[in-house]
Amino acid sequence: MLFVGGLMVAVAVEHWNLHKRIALRVLLLVGSKPKWLMFGFMIVTAFLSMWISNTATTAMMIPIVQAVLSEIKYAYAAQKFNQEVGVEEEELEPFPVENGSNTLELENDSSAQAVSSRRRLMMTQVSTVSQSRDPQFKSMCKGLSLCIAYAANIGGIATLTGTGPNLVFKGNVDSRFGAGAGINFSSWFVFAFPLMVITLLAAWVWLQLLFLGWRTLFGICSRKPEYGDAGDAAKNVIRKEYEKLGKMTFAEIAVLCHFTLLALLWLTREPEFIDGWDVIFEDGYVTDAVTAMVIVMSLFVFPSQWPKVLCWKTKDVGPVPPLLDWMTVQRKLAWNVVILLGGGFAMADACQQSGLSDWLGEQMSLLKDVPVWCLVLILTFTIASFTEFSSNVATATIFLPILAGLAKTLSVNPLYLMMPVTVSCSFAFMLPVATPPNAIVFSYGHLQVKDMAKAGVVMNLICIAFVNLAINTWGKAYFNLGTFPSWGGGANMTSGGEILNSSVTISPTGSTQTFLTNYTGI
Repeated sequence: MLFVGGLMVAVAVEHWNLHKRIALRVLLLVGSKPKWLMFGFMIVTAFLSMWISNTATTAMMIPIVQAVLSEIKYAYAAQKFNQEVGVEEEELEPFPVENGSNTLELENDSSAQAVSSRRRLMMTQVSTVSQSRDPQFKSMCKGLSLCIAYAANIGGIATLTGTGPNLVFKGNVDSRFGAGAGINFSSWFVFAFPLMVITLLAAWVWLQLLFLGWRTLFGICSRKPEYGDAGDAAKNVIRKEYEKLGKMTFAEIAVLCHFTLLALLWLTREPEFIDGWDVIFEDGYVTDAVTAMVIVMSLFVFPSQWPKVLCWKTKDVGPVPPLLDWMTVQRKLAWNVVILLGGGFAMADACQQSGLSDWLGEQMSLLKDVPVWCLVLILTFTIASFTEFSSNVATATIFLPILAGLAKTLSVNPLYLMMPVTVSCSFAFMLPVATPPNAIVFSYGHLQVKDMAKAGVVMNLICIAFVNLAINTWGKAYFNLGTFPSWGGGANMTSGGEILNSSVTISPTGSTQTFLTNYTGI
């Protein structure tokens, strides 16, 4: 229900074009230089991907990128034309202009022929740039396309509802270990949001170095940039798109308020360092899913127009539509993802109930002599490679139950293995088939497989390094990963997730013994 509630709120945001307004507004705030345009696109895409699906975010952002690239292409072609012919841009304006049935003619045939000749030459320049013969423009197209896919994949890891593997992880932890594991929206956010910010900045730097050059990144350029005012042209097209949206409507403001309220309620329900607002309810009565569904219920009844409280409604005016209706939800909700996650939860539960995950974990007991930090490094590298050829949800569904059993066998905190592996399921940057965002940007024709592989292999290594840094620093401190928790056995749980016995017992040699909570894996 947590995932369904999050998807319904995302549908409301998409239905009223709030995500597009946010995206265009932020892009107007960044600079018009290519490196800042890329930075703006990545910030917006990552933020939206935290709350709505990665696929929907990419599908919305990539047409904006295409419009910007088209404007840059035309401005660059005009600049090259001016340099070769030696005319000012204003001289290109006096073309015949139709006004109803009349046509404004040029003064003489010679001027018409001159303008026509200049127009043909400039169209040749546009065609040249369109065919990607210019290496600088070609690299810019590749960089701006890849930045959308990378930001969508990275942004989803920041929130518990941001992408499928996070919810598979949440479902596995809740079903196997109960609420005692302490995984909720705010605790995941504390771990994953800083990681998302770091990896996003690293991706921006890497794409800058690869496609725009180190001189562009550090502002060191001994000659005038070839693109001149093309960045201003790109900003103009973004401004025009933003102006088409008009003023912010009552419905957009209402959806934004609901969205903000949901995020605040999720973050403050159980922040760990202080008591959250859920203390006013009975223990276990309120969860993140309950919070999401309350907001969804409000969206179904809240009016999309300002109510006329002091005026009588005329007879010919029908009821005011709500912010969200079932027909919109039925049409736009990603039901296939919901069914996929449900099947994954059923498979994980079957692995646990049958003992398969525990058995597989016991078969991997040879890894007990490997330091935990080294084991995590091996696992994250393996999963990041595997997810290039399989969907991230399927990868998480297959491996997380096995890792839960392995953690029990090795007497390691299950979160120590499961959290970095969950994040690594989203690190699919090398192939077009790895994730839907990759496939969408690849379909626009600016990229080849070798381009994605070249950029993606380094990006994978960077992200693997940062997720290992995160889990061994602030992740280890926040979740107390240096101890084996009492809930780690996963057997003595009530239906509400409460622990019946505070100690965990294991019997490796047939005799029952109490396990010490401290271990020295690192």
